[in-house]
Amino acid sequence: TTPLTRLEIKESGTDTGITITNTNEGAGKTSGLYFKEAGSAADYRKAAVIFENDGTGHGVGDLHLAVNNAANSNAVSKADAKLTILHEGNVGIGTTAPGVKLDVDGQIRSDDSFLLQSGTTAIGSIRNQSGALDIRGDSTRDVSLGSVTSPQALFVEGTNGNVGIGTTAPSALLEISSTTANDFLKLTSA
Repeated sequence: TTPLTRLEIKESGTDTGITITNTNEGAGKTSGLYFKEAGSAADYRKAAVIFENDGTGHGVGDLHLAVNNAANSNAVSKADAKLTILHEGNVGIGTTAPGVKLDVDGQIRSDDSFLLQSGTTAIGSIRNQSGALDIRGDSTRDVSLGSVTSPQALFVEGTNGNVGIGTTAPSALLEISSTTANDFLKLTSA
């Protein structure tokens, strides 16, 4: 009886909400909640929460949060999506076709750390340690750096801190292993 805005819905049930239905269902059909700004010549749709049916079944589709800040634009669509959630669970920021659980088109910033897990088990982190890049394994986990062809080119053993180059079982503080003679250490001057 005392609404704070033009429309306020108050319900004590478990299924409170607003339902938006597009009766013309099929691939590419959308329904949404649009935010408009009244202009001098037209009403400008500037943002939207859009559901897009992907055609694989009744009510199966993707959700897009779209913003169009172009001057004098009166249309906002999936093409303006800044955040997308696919029905499979993949989330995209800056992309409407995320290929993994979190797919970001652009830079990612963290002032703290990225925590890595295997299931519910913590395995390590990448963090800012007093202005230095810090890569570490959790507890006594090993840490390795490498490439596709040499996945563990540099290896740090988690229990004792031994470092291996070319080996994942260093038996000393630094162990360099190579099958090529005279390929252990090379010093050059510019």
